[in-house]
Amino acid sequence: MRMSCKYMDLSLSGNHWCNRDYGPFVANPSSYHYSNRNGSYYYSNPNGSTYYNNGHGYSKYTPPGNSSNGSYEIASSGTNDQGNHYCSRDYGSDAANDNSYHYSNTDGSYYYSNSDGSTYYNSGDGYSQYTPGGK
Repeated sequence: MRMSCKYMDLSLSGNHWCNRDYGPFVANPSSYHYSNRNGSYYYSNPNGSTYYNNGHGYSKYTPPGNSSNGSYEIASSGTNDQGNHYCSRDYGSDAANDNSYHYSNTDGSYYYSNSDGSTYYNSGDGYSQYTPGGK
């Protein structure tokens, strides 16, 4: 895998970008990312997926193939006083579970309630449980 990174840091704006060459055998051989002084950033990944975050609570992921199937917007996210993180995702009205979310705790445990209706729990100490959607 070849990977070259070109940086541009504009002294007045403070913006950064990096163009990466992963070679001809990936879906997006000219992937890149940029980050802006205002906190926003964008990734165009080697597998063809993209991720955008405006730096103010809005983000959007689009899976490979530039399809809306699997893309989501962050509805809400945050961290509580104990340092535990949560994130609620909106996959649109066609999702089997319109209340998709995940959380991760400082004790190492985490839980996913996925758009297909499946759930996944990991205790962080060796126990995990997956439940398929539709049950």
